[in-house]
Amino acid sequence: MMISACMIVKNEQDCLDKCLRSIQGVDEIVILDTGSKDKTGDIARRYTDKYYPDEYVWNDNFAEARNYAAKKCTGDWILIIDADETLEEEGIEKIRKAVKQTKKNSIQFKTIAIRVTKVQEHRFITIITKVQEPRLIITEVTP
Repeated sequence: MMISACMIVKNEQDCLDKCLRSIQGVDEIVILDTGSKDKTGDIARRYTDKYYPDEYVWNDNFAEARNYAAKKCTGDWILIIDADETLEEEGIEKIRKAVKQTKKNSIQFKTIAIRVTKVQEHRFITIITKVQEPRLIITEVTP
C-alpha cells in the first residue's frame, strides 16, 4: 500500500521542516502552496518534487484547496497533515501497520484516526495540543 502525505501551506518556514521530518517514510509528499512569500518553498523542495507553488489561486476555501492537492496524490491512502503539526514518534510505522490491518475494499474503513501534535506560537505563550482525529483517508473504496 502506497501512502501519500498531502499538505496545503502558506508562509510556513518556521514549522514546515519539523513537520516534514516527522512524516519521512511516506511514499509521496504533495505540497500545495497558496502564496508563500518566505522560505517555505526552499524547505518543501528538500523533501519532495511534488511542490506546487503557483498552481492554485487561494479563495478562502480550505476544503477546496485540500481536495485540489489530494487529486495530485497517487497513493492508496492519503495522510492529511498541516505544516504546524507533527506525527508522534514512529508515526509512519504505526500508520503502515494500521493500513495493513485494513482491507482496502472494506466500506467500514474509509478513514483512520491519527494522533498529531499541533504547536501554536503566540507572542508570549506556546500552545501544544495533541489530538487524534481522522487524518488518513482511503483514495477509493469499492462497495
